[in-house]
Amino acid sequence: AIEVNRVLRSIMLRRKLSDIDHQLPDKIVKDYPLRWPEELNEIYEGVRREAIAEFAHAGGLVATGRLRKLTTHPILMDIGPQNDLLALSPKYSLTVDILEELFANNEKCLIFASYREIMDRFAIDLANRFPKSFIEILDGRTEMTDRQPLVERFNNFEGSGVLICNPIVAGAGLNITGANHVIHYNLEWNPAKEDQATFRVYRNGQLKETFIHRLFYVSTIDEVIDE
Repeated sequence: AIEVNRVLRSIMLRRKLSDIDHQLPDKIVKDYPLRWPEELNEIYEGVRREAIAEFAHAGGLVATGRLRKLTTHPILMDIGPQNDLLALSPKYSLTVDILEELFANNEKCLIFASYREIMDRFAIDLANRFPKSFIEILDGRTEMTDRQPLVERFNNFEGSGVLICNPIVAGAGLNITGANHVIHYNLEWNPAKEDQATFRVYRNGQLKETFIHRLFYVSTIDEVIDE
């Protein structure tokens, strides 16, 4: 391999992302710092205290995981109405508002979320709200052989649409430039993972101005992740 590299080095052309940045349209990143519902303040603190009391040495780590799940959506912790995703979730309410606006302009979006259950619930709810739009899930359950065909169907769909994605799976080399909006519903501890997910949309071949929407609750574990 070293010998082949030595021979090819003089004739190989390399193109770095920095070389083609000027070809890409603008990328606009918008943070949405949201207020955690006051009626859930005691529940939030209770979840934290319970985890610390239950796990003496790993209490902080367990609390972090549970609180991240709670701020994703209270429904994941069996809190609130189980058939109304808008209840007790300003984050999901904002997500629907963003989709309504971009769907009105016949645009497409990726939503990155970390929990399989909430992805499934989103898919059902959004399909009911937007029956004419493309609504699908791309995560670890999607067979490797089905991923590229799914992306192509999404990219080529004439109307509006959303792919609800796991950030790890969708970060693996897929070109999803049919969308020009990205909603980071769950912020990632590793900013490189978040960037990699964004670059599924904002990459060579993207022709539209691209909007990155980052949602988080202030004064919660979300803000810690953001910082």
